[in-house]
Amino acid sequence: MEAELSRLLKVKGLPLNWQDSTKIPTVPVNLNLTKTHNPTDMGKEIAQAIYRGMAQ
Repeated sequence: MEAELSRLLKVKGLPLNWQDSTKIPTVPVNLNLTKTHNPTDMGKEIAQAIYRGMAQ
């Protein structure tokens, strides 16, 4: 999860609503995991949901 979130931040950058903030906002996360049992894939899905929530 950490690697995927780091990758997203490098590729897409820090969302604008986080750039000028002095405190960390709440991150709404809408998470619908697929039926995978692969921990790596699950971590990627969680990281992508977190990034989407950060951009809201």
